[in-house]
Amino acid sequence: MLHPRVVKSFVVALGFLVLVACSDPRNVALMPSGAGGTQGLDAFPIPGRDVVGEASGADQGSAMAVDGQNPAVGPDGGTLPPPPAVDGPSPVRSDTAGPDLPPPPPSMYRLVVDVTGDGKVEDATGTFICDTHCERDLPAGTTLTFTAKATAAQRFAGWSKGCSGKQTCTVVMTEFRELLAEFKDPAVQAWTVGQNSDVISVAERGGNVFSMHDVRMEFDGTAPAKDRRDVVITRRSLETGQMQWQTRYRSVGDSLESSGVGGIAINESNEVIVTGFHKYEVDFGGIRKTPTVQGDNGYVAVLDMATGSTRSVQSGVGGLWAAHRGESVIVGTYNHGWRYQSPNTISRLNPSDRLLPQTWEAHVGPNLDLFLSGEYSTPMQFGSSSLGTSPSSRNATFSKMSPSHAPQWASALVGSNSNSIGIGFDVTVDSAGDVYGVGLYSGTVRIGGKAITSAGDDDGFIVKLSGSTGAMLWLKSFGGPNQDIGGSAAIARDGNLLVAGNGAIEPGKDATTFLAALNPADGSTIWVQNVPNSALIIEVASTGDVLMGSFGQGLTKFTITP
Repeated sequence: MLHPRVVKSFVVALGFLVLVACSDPRNVALMPSGAGGTQGLDAFPIPGRDVVGEASGADQGSAMAVDGQNPAVGPDGGTLPPPPAVDGPSPVRSDTAGPDLPPPPPSMYRLVVDVTGDGKVEDATGTFICDTHCERDLPAGTTLTFTAKATAAQRFAGWSKGCSGKQTCTVVMTEFRELLAEFKDPAVQAWTVGQNSDVISVAERGGNVFSMHDVRMEFDGTAPAKDRRDVVITRRSLETGQMQWQTRYRSVGDSLESSGVGGIAINESNEVIVTGFHKYEVDFGGIRKTPTVQGDNGYVAVLDMATGSTRSVQSGVGGLWAAHRGESVIVGTYNHGWRYQSPNTISRLNPSDRLLPQTWEAHVGPNLDLFLSGEYSTPMQFGSSSLGTSPSSRNATFSKMSPSHAPQWASALVGSNSNSIGIGFDVTVDSAGDVYGVGLYSGTVRIGGKAITSAGDDDGFIVKLSGSTGAMLWLKSFGGPNQDIGGSAAIARDGNLLVAGNGAIEPGKDATTFLAALNPADGSTIWVQNVPNSALIIEVASTGDVLMGSFGQGLTKFTITP
């Protein structure tokens, strides 16, 4: 007879369940015996215990035989109820009546680090350094803090996978870990269009790019072949570079150099304003204009921003550069300037016929002041500044006019002898109103008591001037035995100064066409990116992308790595 402490235990045998009743499962071990469709279970006492008996479909005190095809039979000959269903495998039990125990945790975990681009990552101890693909098994609980270090050629773009952002990355080895550090060029070329043209001027508004191309082409006629220059104005998608419209200004007949480009700007009335010059009769998109004076005749053309159709053309007023702020667009020739206001109102900037320094580019500052870059040869009084007699016929000059276009100041790199020259190619203004100018010089020139001397042919320069007085704040010269140029300047969205040009902008570096970022505080170089073409103009779009117009290589969009 069974002990009253009866528990039920389920044994999986040959795909079916056998119900065994025993007095205490801790006192008995059950071992299978027999074969075939009938499986026997023999009871063996655990040392120190006795088997009292067995009861089922067999005699008590003997092994119990159960037919695998028949239901289990109880000690009184009755049929036992079926066992309850068990989901999944039978639990693994310890030799005591405690809960299930998990397997012990591993003592090591793997860390995988990948690095793309030109850089490396290093932990704080300096014992884990990786510049490509690295794997290491580390003890559980290990903590590592990584720092990403870029080379001079690239910038750290950020972490991904196990970390994010651009700061240090800390990992704790409680499981498998994976890190990715990406290094990229500071300026990544996104697209290039119009490779067979010189892009002189660029403007951006609302995700659209407007550019002026100086297109040289062969003229097919009865007269000898000539180089003809047409002006092409385009609107493109900032994102893709896809053209949305194109307007072409071309000569009438076989005239040479039909028109030249100057500048482009967008006003708040959504008009595209382009300026330039022409020597012969020109078809301005259906509006013909004949020169009124001998030589260069400046023009101001107004285009519909949506369609590119030309609305009006003012000819004979001059127009080699353009700048925009608010409703007015500033246009001008070398020595004179005009203010254009929609619709078709033009007034002289200097009504007393006072000469301006010869102007290459113009920029409207945050307070609607007008800043000009160029050169001077004739002595003049310009606001509070006296541009005196110079032995050089070309002295790089930067000047400021008030919102009402009254002269404020002018600052020049003055040549020391007749062989010295200087040209201010471009000017830009930061949010504080300070001014940055770029250009070229040769020989020895002086500004603000400081003299610089070129290393060979023309050298490039970058200068920062006080926006309120024109005083020099810092001056940087660069160059080697060949021609070096500071071609264009703009303020990046992060506040750094962007400069494009060609030459060796850093000592000991090879001369190249470049786009560089400088610290506006002192002119020190933050990064330099080689670019495939020599820049004429750069413009920072509202997205922070950089648009570069160049000699013979069209228009390029660069995405700046933050």
